[in-house]
Amino acid sequence: MPSTTWQIWRFIADIFHGLGKITARHLTNLVQLAGHQFYDAVVDSSEGSPRAVFPVGYMAKRVKFRPEWLDARNVEDIYSVSRCLSEDFADYWQYSQHNLSGFFDAPGIIVRLATDNSIDLSGTSLFFYETHELEFEEPGGTWKSFHPTNSLMNQIVSPQKTILEGFDIVTINGTGGVECSPLSCDSLAREIDTNRHCLLTSLERAQELLSRGKLSDAAPGARRIFAVYSAQWP
Repeated sequence: MPSTTWQIWRFIADIFHGLGKITARHLTNLVQLAGHQFYDAVVDSSEGSPRAVFPVGYMAKRVKFRPEWLDARNVEDIYSVSRCLSEDFADYWQYSQHNLSGFFDAPGIIVRLATDNSIDLSGTSLFFYETHELEFEEPGGTWKSFHPTNSLMNQIVSPQKTILEGFDIVTINGTGGVECSPLSCDSLAREIDTNRHCLLTSLERAQELLSRGKLSDAAPGARRIFAVYSAQWP
């Protein structure tokens, strides 16, 4: 019998999938709606250290130029992970094609979804994301380890060619989904140096800012560091 939370859910999914009554993807959505954050399994030191970074998937976004109210003159456009300014290509959640992190395992899935639902992808940019193994809790100011299930990482198609654009700090909601990018959403780029895409230039800089409490005034909850890559459409 399965012993961990994830194994139990996987066991149930396999049973229903075999019966043809429900797919694993549908079960995932049901669990997310119930507020179960089973894909953010906390790593105990006795189980060994997770990878320093791991992939979470792809997203197509409509990149926006810096709005006038964001008084950060070195910023030209917004490559933030959040959808607050540079919006995602569609309200894709209703189609249940995203993975457990809210992104997509391959660019082809985005293309098929758009084609099947008459969604125009023209003018969108494709991004690939990785996230660091540590997340920072606010309030409290503590770091904790987490990592996704192996099945999530194994399903994500490795990009053929990417350009590392920078690092974003993202607030995470109660179910593990992306909320805001304080550098852009909360205008912290006015006080914190970023590159022209409103991203930080290094992982170490992002860790330093969090540890020093520079983002403590943003929305409460976990903060995760994302590596943001430009990727090519297939």
